[in-house]
Amino acid sequence: MTLFRHATRIILVVVAWVSLVHPASAHTMGVSRGEYVVSGDVITATLLFRAEELRAATSEADLVSELAIDADGSPCKGVMVSTAPDAPDGIRIVARFSCSHRPTRLHVHAGFLARFPGGHAHVVAITVDGGAASEHLVVLARPDVDVDLAAPPSPGFIGFVLAGIEHILTGPDHLLFLLGLVLLPRDATTTNRERIKALVFVLTAFTVGHSVSLAIATLGGHAPSARIVEPMVALSVAYVGAENLWANAARLRRRWVITFPFGLVHGFAFASGLLLVGLPRKELPLALVGFNSGVEVGQLGVMSLVLPALFLLARKERAYDIVRLVLSVGVLVCGLVWFVQRVV
Repeated sequence: MTLFRHATRIILVVVAWVSLVHPASAHTMGVSRGEYVVSGDVITATLLFRAEELRAATSEADLVSELAIDADGSPCKGVMVSTAPDAPDGIRIVARFSCSHRPTRLHVHAGFLARFPGGHAHVVAITVDGGAASEHLVVLARPDVDVDLAAPPSPGFIGFVLAGIEHILTGPDHLLFLLGLVLLPRDATTTNRERIKALVFVLTAFTVGHSVSLAIATLGGHAPSARIVEPMVALSVAYVGAENLWANAARLRRRWVITFPFGLVHGFAFASGLLLVGLPRKELPLALVGFNSGVEVGQLGVMSLVLPALFLLARKERAYDIVRLVLSVGVLVCGLVWFVQRVV
C-alpha cells in the first residue's frame, strides 16, 4: 500500500508537469536558416523558418526587428522586403540591411531566438559577392556570430555536432524514451555482464534505426509529416513505459527487436528539422554526420550518468523495484499526455 501511495504521488506530479508542456517542445528539431549575402554596403538576409513554429513564436516584422547586424561595430539599418510561403511547410522572409560602408567584419545577433523554444537553432550562412558560404550555428545561449569577411569560410560541422548534443539534452521525449529502454528488471539468473550486453544491443539497435532514417530522409529530401511522426514518437515513449510493467526479463533483454523500428521513427523526427534548413545538397552529408555525431555524444553522455546509478541501485532489490515501477509508470503517463497534445 505504501508503494502504491508513493507511486501515485509521483505520477500526479509528472502529469501536472507534462500537462504544462506546450506541443511546440515536441521532438522535431527546431531549426531555421538565414542566408546573409554581403554586396557592397548592403546585406540581404533571406530567412527560412517552419511556418507553424514562426507563427507560435513571433511575427515576421518583429523577427526582422530583433535581428541585429553590425558592420565593423556600426549598426546596419534593416527593413523587411518580402515574405512568402516556402514548400513544404516553411515561410521565407527577405530583409535588407543598409550599412554606412562596406564591412570588413560582420556581427550578427539573432535576438529573435529568445522568442523560440530553447532548443531552436539558427544556421547563419554568410557569403560575400557570391563567394563560398561561411556556416555558423547559433542558439539561445550563443546568439551571436562575429565573422572576419577576409578570412577563409568556416564549415558548419562543429555547429551541427553541438546542435545534435543540445537537441538531445533539450528533448524530454527522447530522454524519457532512453530511460524507459534501460529500466530492465532484476533477474537473479542474469549477471551484470549479460545485463550490459543486453543494454548495448538495445541502444545500438536504436542508434542504427534513427541513423538510417535520418540519412534516408535528409539525403532523399523528404520525411513523413511531423503531424504523423510526432504522435508516433510519443507512443514509442508510452510503449516502453508500459512494456516495463508487464513484460518478463527475458522479453526485455530482447527488446532490441522493437527499438530498431522505434529508432526509425525518432530519426524521421530529427530529419524534419534538417530538411527545413535548406542546405545546399553538397553540404548535407557533412551536416548529417555532424548532427548525428552530436546526437550520439549526447546519448552516451546521458547514459554514462544513468546506467551507473541504476546498477548501483540494483544492489538493493526492493529500492530498485520501487524506483523502476515509479519511473516506468511516469514514462508511460508522459508518453500518453504527449500523444494527446500532439494529436489534439
